[in-house]
Amino acid sequence: MSNEVQLDMHPEPPRMDMHKLTSITLVNWYLFGAETIPFEGDSLLIRGANGVGKSSVLDAIQTILAGGDENALSMNAASSDGKRSGRTVRSYVLGEVAESPGLKACEPRATSNCYICLSFMSKTQKPFTICVFC
Repeated sequence: MSNEVQLDMHPEPPRMDMHKLTSITLVNWYLFGAETIPFEGDSLLIRGANGVGKSSVLDAIQTILAGGDENALSMNAASSDGKRSGRTVRSYVLGEVAESPGLKACEPRATSNCYICLSFMSKTQKPFTICVFC
């Protein structure tokens, strides 16, 4: 099994009344050094082996949409059974990884600057980007 996040796109006619997410850029978020993930097509499936960053990408998206307000976030919601998971914006920025079955912990960053950007295509076909700096 691959250690990379895999994206499957399925074409559907785009809704013209919504902005379209075209990419996410992660710099020093979790284990991503500097990565831009393009979203092509009109639907998206994020899949991959345990520990490759699927939840981390979703947590990055919710972090930017909540403006970095941790009171509005539910980090790692898929595996936390509705409870707070212990992951925080700080733990993602420092790249803290807890040891778990099949995964080894790694040395976190001592300090870090992070940014997350979501790029969109507007309804009028004009690109725009929103970012959070952590």
